[in-house]
Amino acid sequence: VKSQMKRVLVLGGSGFVGKAVCRELIKIGAEVFSISRSGNPIKNPLEDPLLQKVNWIKGNALDSHAYSKLDKIDTLIHSIGILREPSSKQDKFAETFESEIRDTLKVSLEASKKFGAPLSRIGYISAADFGIISRLLLSKYMKAKLEAEHLLESQNVPTIIARPGFMFGSDR
Repeated sequence: VKSQMKRVLVLGGSGFVGKAVCRELIKIGAEVFSISRSGNPIKNPLEDPLLQKVNWIKGNALDSHAYSKLDKIDTLIHSIGILREPSSKQDKFAETFESEIRDTLKVSLEASKKFGAPLSRIGYISAADFGIISRLLLSKYMKAKLEAEHLLESQNVPTIIARPGFMFGSDR
């Protein structure tokens, strides 16, 4: 795997799942990039030495200009997933299930073509369908995840879609 994966963009890299993905990629020698609204989310270098090796780019994954510094990205891993929408939507990049889940994928795919970084593979962290629980409690979330999966079907890039169940850990 190390010889195949060179430059990886992880969307959602500052989140619970994304941090774990970034750590594993660093361990296998990949050059890892992640776009984050706050830039580097790790303020204390001793807190997480592996995440200090990530090339954090301050920006919004919905803004195509945030991708302009990312040339020759080999792999995209999309791990963004918010479980609730904020009550206020006044920002032009307001968080909604559709914007954070589906639209960040759409913008990243368009930006990879625009900025001369053809992708050779895509990884997408979706969500398992828990039947009635998913349809009643997480209907908008699941709809956005499925729309993103359908968007990936139209790409001519090898793609892996993971559909994990609920994930949790000591920090979240």
